[in-house]
Amino acid sequence: MSARRLPILAIQAAFGTSKTVIGALIAARTFSDFSERVIATTSTNTAVAQFTDTLLRLDDYNHLDILRYVSDAALIEGAPQTPIHLHTILKQLPENYADALSPESLETCLKYKRGRELLERFMFYHDLAVELSKAERDEYRLAERDISDLTKKTITIMFQVWPPAVVCITTSALLNSIAADGIFRGWFDSFTTLIGDEASQIPEPALVALATHLPHVRHIYIGDTRQLEPHARCPRSSNPAR
Repeated sequence: MSARRLPILAIQAAFGTSKTVIGALIAARTFSDFSERVIATTSTNTAVAQFTDTLLRLDDYNHLDILRYVSDAALIEGAPQTPIHLHTILKQLPENYADALSPESLETCLKYKRGRELLERFMFYHDLAVELSKAERDEYRLAERDISDLTKKTITIMFQVWPPAVVCITTSALLNSIAADGIFRGWFDSFTTLIGDEASQIPEPALVALATHLPHVRHIYIGDTRQLEPHARCPRSSNPAR
């Protein structure tokens, strides 16, 4: 299925038929066979974590660079964690790619790493000894929109030295992140395929918005229409997404 160049592909299968494994295989083979980058999305962070874990367990494709995006707000609320979160990858840039970075880029990554580690001590471990002003917290935070110039620069460096083969992200975060002030604005222009897992749970307005904002990619949706229906329908009288 990854070899078929259909612009839209829908895969309907019953519960327990390894739909997520199929989706992960399509994502992996799309990059491995065609060097084309993939966005994998679904409606909840739990489902994104499951897709990511499935992709990471594919032994034949463990060489692929996989990125999962989770906002700080979602992490604080207890979103399942995986070892390839964006904040982890960004912190590893100075160590893993020191030889490939210019002195200026290396300094940018080091500055972000130091500030991000302090912010995480404050956010996740409640280290009250860490004193960060609101401006400093905003400098290092990860959000879908309105990120700091330092965070933008560090993400630009990441895409230059470590362009991910697959990005795993919730549907709502995806739509926000490609908006005018989004964290991934412009970076998904080179991606060719969108895979929507558990597609029956993706609200119909979101499906329309995905098609509107990502018209250049192949859309592959995997799910079971009898498993879970969308929690928001799109009436025929609705205005088109803009």
